[in-house]
Amino acid sequence: MRYPGEKYDRLTQGGCPFFDEDLTWAHDALVPQISTTLAAAARTGGAEFLDLSRAFEGREVCSDSTVQAGPGQQPSGSTSEWARFVTSGAGQGQRQESMHPNYYGQLALGTCLGLQLDRGRENHSCVNSAGSGPGAMRLRPVPAQALSRASAPPRTSSPQMPRLTSL
Repeated sequence: MRYPGEKYDRLTQGGCPFFDEDLTWAHDALVPQISTTLAAAARTGGAEFLDLSRAFEGREVCSDSTVQAGPGQQPSGSTSEWARFVTSGAGQGQRQESMHPNYYGQLALGTCLGLQLDRGRENHSCVNSAGSGPGAMRLRPVPAQALSRASAPPRTSSPQMPRLTSL
């Protein structure tokens, strides 16, 4: 976590109004469950699956391995976040853009999709290369056991969410 502050200053100093425990839960439990559910849907529908759950690994909002672009920090595909920080701004579209891919994130996703289209009907996950820009995205085959887990019946309960503390 790049912003060690408490409560409101985490939002105002970098668009990161989340506690570390909540971010860890989302990364380790929620995102994998969403990916597994999507893989199962693709398998059921006979479609190939492109797992993007770790495409922004290390480039996420709040990541301590990236910097947020701003007046003193020019954006860079190899060092900047690939998603828009969280904002409480009242301008048109500002809140809706929060946590969505920015320019570099869109380039990365486009690279992933292009690579997938070139590979035919195979299942892959798309990952980035540390210290490289969006053009360095690469595909990895999705292991067969991951697909067999994805074909299992969906869970009836959600991942255990940590106790939420309001800011």
